[in-house]
Amino acid sequence: MPEPQRPSVSIVTTCKGRLAFLKRTLAAMLDTGLPVTVVDFDCPEGTRGFLTAHHPEVRVAAVDGQPDFNPAMARNIGALNCTGDMILFLDCDTVLSEGFIKFLDETELSDDAFFTCGLSVQDLTGACLVPRRRFERIVGYDETFTGWGYEDVDLYRRLEARDLQQRIFPPGLMTAIPHSDAMRLEFMGKGNKWAGQRLNCIYSDVKLDIEGAVRRPLRPAERREVRSIVAEALTRARATGQSAPFSVALTTIRVGATPDVAGDAAYSLARVFKYTASLG
Repeated sequence: MPEPQRPSVSIVTTCKGRLAFLKRTLAAMLDTGLPVTVVDFDCPEGTRGFLTAHHPEVRVAAVDGQPDFNPAMARNIGALNCTGDMILFLDCDTVLSEGFIKFLDETELSDDAFFTCGLSVQDLTGACLVPRRRFERIVGYDETFTGWGYEDVDLYRRLEARDLQQRIFPPGLMTAIPHSDAMRLEFMGKGNKWAGQRLNCIYSDVKLDIEGAVRRPLRPAERREVRSIVAEALTRARATGQSAPFSVALTTIRVGATPDVAGDAAYSLARVFKYTASLG
């Protein structure tokens, strides 16, 4: 009796102002034999033209009119433009090792687990192998995130909330090309890197807790309003130098609660913003 084939895997990567990195990492992606989709997210360096001329085997998703880089949106577009039962999301500065296909061949891939490099390997936090069906069920990355950081961790938390096990890639399967924060933030809008990351982190906490209370995912407009409320609270804390918790009235953000949640219920953030005064 023939052995069952492993699920098909597609690679998705994105590029905005990182064509030099993509030229260094794309060969290893293609050497896997897996289909590769590159999202040219309004890249000012002509990524789509380079790929059309030199790598016609790569599927290109071209996005225009996006001066700021939104990794969540870019990856979601890549997912819509690739095939495969599982999607391997990689930043374009990530170099796959020759052993990656061996890992796929020797690993049981299922709808019940996804793979990351873990949070301890900061430059590879965004690398993720996820079942397409489960990714689509949670509507992919949350595009409300702006600036640098945490949209990937938020995805992992939401997958785990849907009973997926997070497994860790074996060490040595991939490495990241070192680069400066100036390059990292070039198309991320203005602002402090860590201030933006903390805002995104706290927004994720609040959003997931509210979703647990109302027992449904928040709609895009609701997510934007929650993030705005969190941003205003952090701005006040920085301006006054005062650490203070705050509350979000569910009626204020017009979240339709389930019948067993009181109409005037509030989400209380039991968190003190001691770090905000030093973030600028």
